[in-house]
This record gives sequence, structure tokens and C-alpha cells, in this order.
Amino acid sequence: MKLTAYPDAVVLKRPKDNSELTKSGLFIPSREVPKREDDRVQLHSAEVVSVGTKVKDDIKVGDTAFYNAYDSWDMEDGGVVYTSIKAKDVQGIQR
Repeated sequence: MKLTAYPDAVVLKRPKDNSELTKSGLFIPSREVPKREDDRVQLHSAEVVSVGTKVKDDIKVGDTAFYNAYDSWDMEDGGVVYTSIKAKDVQGIQR
């Protein structure tokens, strides 16, 4: 399946972790993630696989994007987990 991002979105391929996918499509972490006691935001990273047409040329397929997963959509295809986020939620890029 080829995923295409909406014009103002970015589709990311998440690295495999120790989560379980339930039959209803929910991801259950295998261990509890400790909460931060300060106001820092925890960023996640993933490989960019599709970039929308309205996204600036700063984000390219193959980059590693750092993002806040607060407003993201997850999907699974063939055991690979993809995340769709708005381009404005990308906090940084590593090439």
C-alpha cells in the first residue's frame, strides 16, 4: 500500500517498539511510560515516508522528523505502524 499525505500533513513510519496491537487497532505499550514532573514536552522521532503538497521543501521523504505525538493518527499495514501528523507539528528534522 502506498500512503499519500494530505496537502498539509506528513506521514511517518514509526520504529518498531514493544507495543501490542489489539484486534480493534489500539496500541498497548508493554511497559508504563513514566510521566515527566516538569513542563518539558516529550518528542518522538520517525522516518518521513510522504509529504503533502502544501508542506515547505524543508521536510523531505527519508528525513527523520521529531514531533509531539499529542495530535497524531496511527495506522498499521503489514506489521508496520505509520503516523500521520500536521506539518506544523514537526519540531525538527535530521537528515
